[in-house]
Amino acid sequence: MATLSGFVPGAELDTSVAELSQAVRDLRSSAGLGAVDPKQRGKAIELAQTVLGSLKHPIEAMMDEYFGISFIMATRLFASLGGFEHIPSEEPISYNDLAKKLDSDTSLIKRVAWVLVANGLLKQVDSDKVTHTPRSKVFAGPHSLHPAFQYMASVSIPVLFALPDYFEKYGRKEPATRTHTPYSFAHGKPELTVWEVMRQDSDRNGVAEGMRAFGAFEKMMPMAGVYDFGWVAREAAADPAGTRALVVDVGASKGHVTKAICESTPGLPMSRCVLQDLPEVVAELEKADDPALRDAQKIAMDFHQEQPVKGALVYFIRRCLHDYGDEECVEILRVIADAMAPDSRLVIMEQIMSNPPIAMCAATDLFMMNLGGKERTVEGFGELASKAGLKISNVNLTEGFGLSAVECAQA
Repeated sequence: MATLSGFVPGAELDTSVAELSQAVRDLRSSAGLGAVDPKQRGKAIELAQTVLGSLKHPIEAMMDEYFGISFIMATRLFASLGGFEHIPSEEPISYNDLAKKLDSDTSLIKRVAWVLVANGLLKQVDSDKVTHTPRSKVFAGPHSLHPAFQYMASVSIPVLFALPDYFEKYGRKEPATRTHTPYSFAHGKPELTVWEVMRQDSDRNGVAEGMRAFGAFEKMMPMAGVYDFGWVAREAAADPAGTRALVVDVGASKGHVTKAICESTPGLPMSRCVLQDLPEVVAELEKADDPALRDAQKIAMDFHQEQPVKGALVYFIRRCLHDYGDEECVEILRVIADAMAPDSRLVIMEQIMSNPPIAMCAATDLFMMNLGGKERTVEGFGELASKAGLKISNVNLTEGFGLSAVECAQA
C-alpha cells in the first residue's frame, strides 16, 4: 500500500468528477424548472462521496471515521452549553464574547468550537470570531434538532457500543423478540421491552425531548402519495350506501396519515375509514377531536391481537413493522391476513432497502436492530408476507431514503 505522501488517486477519479459535474448541472436544471428531483439530488450526493473517497488514502478514510466520534461529542457538548443559541443568526461573535454569554472559559469554548469549524459545521471569521453556517442553524431556534442529537449521543450511541457484549451473551443472531433487545440490555433492563424502558427513562438523557424531536423527521416522510388510493374511492362511488370499511389505519397514531390520504383522494369518505391504536393513543385522538377525523371510526386495539374489523377493502400499516423482528412481524401480518376478504389488500408503508443499501438506510437498520427491529428489502417483505399467508401483489418503490408501499393480497 502506498504511503500517504505517495498516494495517487486512480484514473477512475476523472470519470467520477465528470459524472459529478454532469449530475450537478442536471440538478440545477431541474431546480430552475421549480422542482428538485430527489433522485437527481441523491445521485449527485453519491457521486460527490465517490469523488471524496477516491481522493483519500485508505488510512485517511479510516481515521476520518475514527475522529467522527469527536465531532459528534463536540456537537453535543457545544449544544448543551448553549453555544448554537448564543451565536447571532447573521453575524459573527468573538470567542471571548461567546464564552461570557455561556459563563465559560474562552479557551474551552474555542477548543470545542474548533472541532465544529474543522468539520464545516461552524465558520471561523478572522482569528477570533465564529459564525453560523446553514448546517449549524438547525441546532438553534424553536425547531432545533438538538434534542434529537442529544438523544442519539446519550442513548443510541451507547447502545451501539454495547453490541459486542450483547451478542457475547445472547449469541450471534439478530434480536427476535420484544424483550432482551440491545437497547434494554444496554440499559440494564433486558427483561423489559424497549417501550417500557423508554417510559421509565422518559425524564432522563433527554429521551422524551429526543423522541419529540424525531417527530420532525417523521413529518419529512410523505403521508399521502406513497400509494394510490384512487381505486378505493372508485369502489366507494360504486357503492355509496355501503357500510364496508374501506380503509383501516392499523397503528393510526394521531390519524394524520388517514387525514392526508382522504384530503388527497377525492371521493374517499372519512366515514368509511377506521383508526386503530392502543387504548391510550385512541383516547388522546378522541380528546384532540380533529374536525377532519370526526366521522372516522376509532377503535382501541393491539395489533398483536385479533383484528376487530373483518373484510375491509384496504388495511394499511405505516412505519410500524420496522420496530419489530421477523417473527413479531409475521404475527402482526397474520392477524391482519386472517381478517381479510379475498379482494382485500394490505398496504405496508415502510422504507425499503436496496441491495446493497445506501449508507443512511444501512445506518437506520443498525439503529433499528438496537430496538429489536429491522429495515427490509423487497425480498425481505416478500418472505414475511409468505409466512403470514399473503403474497406481494404490487410494489411502489421510492429510491434512496424514503417511504415505499408494498401491496399484499391473500395467497
